Amino acid sequence: MEELTAQVVEVVQEAQRPVVESIAQEVSKRVEDVSDGTARSVAEAVVARAGELCFPNWFAQPYMDDELYREFTILLATRFRNLNLYGKGNDFVDRCIRLLKKARFVGEAQT
Repeated sequence: MEELTAQVVEVVQEAQRPVVESIAQEVSKRVEDVSDGTARSVAEAVVARAGELCFPNWFAQPYMDDELYREFTILLATRFRNLNLYGKGNDFVDRCIRLLKKARFVGEAQT
């Protein structure tokens, strides 16, 4: 029962947290001894790239998951390779996409 309560509290807190903070927290969970600054840099880079690609109601377009997955993987492989946040068996990119969907994120590509 305590574990379920803790999960519910975490979901509620996540919904209230800005998406950059949620993604930074995911980085911290997955990369041992990562600095807060590095986790935030990854999160800001992911959100900036999403901002270039996401438009109103993008989350209703099935192709957007693949587009974001590809773009985030390229970003992580080029700028943050040493953190191992991408690749087979790693769900970080999928988690970022889910967080962006949950927030109904819309970036600069609003037109």
